Amino acid sequence: MRFAATASRRYMRCRGTATAAAISAAAMLATMSWSRSSSTTVDAFGGLPMKVGSGSPKTTWCMEEKPSPPFPSSQRTVPPLRMSDTDPAVVAADSLLEGFECNEKTKRHFEGLEVLLTGATGGLGRALALQLASCGAKTLVLSGRKEIDLKSVASECRTLNPSISIEIELCDLSDLNAAQTMGEMVAISNDIDVLINNGGISSRSTFLETASSVDELVMKVNFLSGATIAKAVVPGMIMRNSGAIVWISSVQGLVGLPSRTSYAASKFAVQGYCESLRAELATSGVSVHVVSPGYIRTNLSMSAIKGDGEAYGKMDDTTANGASPHDVAVKVLESVADGTSDLIVAAGLSAKIAIWLRFFAPSFLNSMLVKRFEKSCDEKN
Repeated sequence: MRFAATASRRYMRCRGTATAAAISAAAMLATMSWSRSSSTTVDAFGGLPMKVGSGSPKTTWCMEEKPSPPFPSSQRTVPPLRMSDTDPAVVAADSLLEGFECNEKTKRHFEGLEVLLTGATGGLGRALALQLASCGAKTLVLSGRKEIDLKSVASECRTLNPSISIEIELCDLSDLNAAQTMGEMVAISNDIDVLINNGGISSRSTFLETASSVDELVMKVNFLSGATIAKAVVPGMIMRNSGAIVWISSVQGLVGLPSRTSYAASKFAVQGYCESLRAELATSGVSVHVVSPGYIRTNLSMSAIKGDGEAYGKMDDTTANGASPHDVAVKVLESVADGTSDLIVAAGLSAKIAIWLRFFAPSFLNSMLVKRFEKSCDEKN
């Protein structure tokens, strides 16, 4: 809250009492809108470690009025030792899930369903696959570029759920023809109940340093491929009057950061596309869910590309200190089971405040982003 108070004082001197009050209200709402659980995280907007409340809102902008439980639903308490705790299968399952597990309502929701998951080779995609297997999904279609990694994830899923049917589909999401072919083939052989567009790529370059080919590549991988796959599998959902589209976006699809022009554009596209699509499918029995994570402890920054198309190849501190992909995966699936349309997860306090400032004081937010960019330029020099 120190950041919010400082912002309010500065803005009051510049713009007047009314707008400063709006900033203070935004800060208050940003903190009240989230389940509280004290933990040290890395802020998803400013990259500064701070003590914040973790958890997720019911919807993007709603405020929870009821007191939150002392622990997130996804974090299990340690029960007394049971005989089954020494069972190798139980121990292996606990190790794979890293202590995170969906609640019973979510397990019932996904039990027996057929799911197509892109970007399943690692990180959040792997965590989602494991949680879905633990929930009792009937079929998992795992898509990605690296066959050996997909086979490894498939083996882990079978450890959790020996009866699960798993298919592996190699697909490069930057090739829209390949994405269309994969989607059509999967739709023919399976009655897909849930499509999770998780595959994506990040970028690290300024507007002037970014080639148009990189803009196009990021847009294909993060947005156009997902739309292409959806067009292939959603008609079957509509025919069955049941289904769900889950699209992993980003906090940067709500607030664009400097040196992320390509990435922010692709994620803003996802947000707008899904908002329109949700209205179109409202009476068809198909729900549309958008997830906007902050920093997650994955290889996203390692696999990011620079403006010339070369690999960034670095693990950013904000990513290395991000949220557990298993914790995020549980929150994603539980939000879908609850019918939540928009979810912000693993976002720090400054990210939440920045989202509210877009509505209450956009000019002040812009000045903050300018200073962030100038600071990054000074650090490079």
